[in-house]
Amino acid sequence: MAGFPERTTTLRDGTPVLLREARAEDAPLIRLGFSQLSDRSRQFRFLRIMPQLSEDDLSFLTSVDTNEVIGALDLGADPATPVGLARYVRLPGRGHTAEVAITVVDSHQGRGLGTLLFGCLAWQAERTGVDGFVALVHVRNRAMRNLLRDLGATTEEDHGDELQLFLRLHPDPDRYPDSPAGDAFRAAYALADRA
Repeated sequence: MAGFPERTTTLRDGTPVLLREARAEDAPLIRLGFSQLSDRSRQFRFLRIMPQLSEDDLSFLTSVDTNEVIGALDLGADPATPVGLARYVRLPGRGHTAEVAITVVDSHQGRGLGTLLFGCLAWQAERTGVDGFVALVHVRNRAMRNLLRDLGATTEEDHGDELQLFLRLHPDPDRYPDSPAGDAFRAAYALADRA
């Protein structure tokens, strides 16, 4: 099955963005985006402070054999700047479930990009046989916890500083909750389905 189709759209504040699958040649863009993350954002995303991405990390993030990765570029910058990345990895022994992670650079947080990337990733995952996402979330990452709960996610495990949440994916976007996050998922599905 083909990957996520390349799409352009605008964020809530009018910022134009390009969404597309990450490729091996995008490693420098991913490294640049990572350099724009604060220590707090890195801890929330990786559940520990990471000073840099290793070559193995970059190889993993751009491998279509193990991942589905969608990146976002800010088209309003010159040159276009990497501002977000969403990925899932199928979990061994969990059937049609995958672990999901979303990263948005600090300068673009709070504009709806994370939810848009999440919705596009859900659209792609559902079409490749994934019917649920597991997310490991730092307990202080209130924005991600609220987003997942707004979508109907439930807590599977509580590890103190980390929560493991489960989100059921739906082929019909109308089955997501009547909530701002559900509306954003419907918009992401419509964007991805656009001819």
